[in-house]
Amino acid sequence: MVETIMAALVGALASGAKDGLTDVAKKGVSDGYEKLKSAIKRHSVTGDVADALEKVEAKPDSEPRRAVLAEELQGSRIGANDEVIAQANSLLNLVRALPGNNIGGQVAHGTGIAQADRSSVASVTMTGDTN
Repeated sequence: MVETIMAALVGALASGAKDGLTDVAKKGVSDGYEKLKSAIKRHSVTGDVADALEKVEAKPDSEPRRAVLAEELQGSRIGANDEVIAQANSLLNLVRALPGNNIGGQVAHGTGIAQADRSSVASVTMTGDTN
């Protein structure tokens, strides 16, 4: 679920730089971003996640800063919080609906997993010893 949170945060930050967005679209994404940010801060045990998020806000294109944010989110177990996940999904839907937006991207960790994006399908069939 950290991947969903990261996609929502980074997508919202990236959309702020786009020209041609209506004021309504900008306001919707901005409001959704602030709600997610607030939920993250409310449910974080330490200030490490908030600090990492502030650094990404300052330099949204910095891959190292994004990596630190992902690490802090993972370590905080914030990805298991229902409110945070709901806010992230809501924001991600807003960002994906923006004109000309093609955010996507997936991160998969583990064995025997499959992921699908947009209108695609994925499946995993495992046989035999899976250990």
